[in-house]
Amino acid sequence: MAHVARDDPADTVRALLRLLLGVVLRIFFRRTEVSGAERVPRAGPVIFVLNHPNGLIDPAFLLCLAPRRVSFLAKAPLFRMPIIGAIARAFEAIPVHRRQDAGADLRKNAETFDAARAVLVRGGTIAVFPEGTSHSDPKLRPLKTGTARIALGAAAALPPNLILEIVPVGLYYRAKQTFRSVALLHFGGPFSVERIDLAPGAEPPPEPVRALTERLEAALRTVTLEAEEVKAHALIARAQHVFSASDDAPERPPSLVDEFEVRRRLLTGYDVARRHWPERAAQLQARLERYEAALNAAGLDARHLAPRSYAWQRAVTYALKSVVFLTLGLPAAVIGALRVLGATRALAILLFRRRAFLRLTAERHEIRRQILELGQEVDGLRVSTPFSHY
Repeated sequence: MAHVARDDPADTVRALLRLLLGVVLRIFFRRTEVSGAERVPRAGPVIFVLNHPNGLIDPAFLLCLAPRRVSFLAKAPLFRMPIIGAIARAFEAIPVHRRQDAGADLRKNAETFDAARAVLVRGGTIAVFPEGTSHSDPKLRPLKTGTARIALGAAAALPPNLILEIVPVGLYYRAKQTFRSVALLHFGGPFSVERIDLAPGAEPPPEPVRALTERLEAALRTVTLEAEEVKAHALIARAQHVFSASDDAPERPPSLVDEFEVRRRLLTGYDVARRHWPERAAQLQARLERYEAALNAAGLDARHLAPRSYAWQRAVTYALKSVVFLTLGLPAAVIGALRVLGATRALAILLFRRRAFLRLTAERHEIRRQILELGQEVDGLRVSTPFSHY
């Protein structure tokens, strides 16, 4: 009788949980995008290193959207939680014992490192948050050395035909605390880990560990947004709204990759401008804040400021059509009259607010011009900035 292969129950559970997490992500986020997945090696050992801005949501993204099967390194207390611990074990997560966790036994991390290296030696992949904790800081926290130690130990134990590669992964949330927001999972360019002579089970020397940790940090910076202070991110979000608003509405919204690149370049340019021309940078910041306050007072969004969309003819035509439809379509005269009054009021509001549309649109163009002029001077310092590219 021919042997009939059966699915591993653990794989079935993992697949079902992955499907469930995907549904949860689709509920919480109205749009998610993945970029750079083609950069991930299709085979061989890989370490994914990620920033960690959004707690348990972060690993869910990689588990659901990565092109490879992934085992995460996760803090040990999660394994003691009834539901989360079961999910972590189903996804073959590896516990990490941290000094800040109550009752942690750091000696058990030797087992953690061995388990992670064993996955890599088999040609598998692991994922690590090298900052060590989730946070809302405006930039990366200093990286822990554990990732470099695992990588160097695994690379030394690999057979000659295998090369360990590290892939930086950036998680970008437009507004991580907002329900039905958007998110981007961005894979950066991989790089290989150099082998060092290391006895089996031995710890790598401090110098290679430090050098690899610095390289990890530099790689993560290419796929994350960083600023010296939190308010800089809010300022750049305002500036990005100015750049994304246009007089002609695009056929489709810009990709999150483009949005991310605009914000990253704006942050770079703002940092340069703040250091070289602090007064002008402060003036631009104040102008952006006034502009946003005026938008809020008018009940508008920067993307609404498309003059063609709010021309006199369009506003009048829309209101008249509403009046005719509501008058003829409603059998009840009283209800019809109320609807007509409502449509007439809407017309009055549209006509009244048209002046605000035009004034704020002109202000948007002026702010854009001011940013471009400042950007040209930044370019004169031979620093890569976004301003001259838009």
